Amino acid sequence: MTGRYGIMAEIKSTIDLIMERTKNLSLSEEEKTAIRRREAEGKARGWVQRYRDGLATLRDLKKEYAEEKKAFPESEGLFRSVLLEHVEPAGENGAVFELMEKVLKMKTEPVRELAEAYREELSRTVREGLEAERESLRQKGISGAAVIPNPNRDKNLMDRIREGMSAFQERLRERLAA
Repeated sequence: MTGRYGIMAEIKSTIDLIMERTKNLSLSEEEKTAIRRREAEGKARGWVQRYRDGLATLRDLKKEYAEEKKAFPESEGLFRSVLLEHVEPAGENGAVFELMEKVLKMKTEPVRELAEAYREELSRTVREGLEAERESLRQKGISGAAVIPNPNRDKNLMDRIREGMSAFQERLRERLAA
């Protein structure tokens, strides 16, 4: 057979072969739990994104979260972790903090304090990096009011910023685990 029906028959027979070969296989409890965990984490990431994009209301997410928590109690810890990953210390976190407070009943003050401390540290790091770059340019004979170093081209500065962000995430996990 050729055409659409021939292809469908081939697909069906392939599926039949796969089903026949795997009928005696089963997943261990660990594998089932790992799959369930990945699914729950994916849902949590989806909730955060939908809420940030304005595609879901707080009421919707509370309902979905309650259903998920009932079916998979570990989803609370996963949702919490996902929310913490979405905290952008140098960015806007209103939606993330709202989900933390209203859905998980978390206290966000420790997170806000750490984010503020990171912003101050980031500002100092960038300022120092720009000053070092200005000095480097001045030593090369390039100076003046119009000279503005580009921090994105400073590999050392970008590395320090990445390290700072990693340290922020680590401090966040440590403080909230205590």
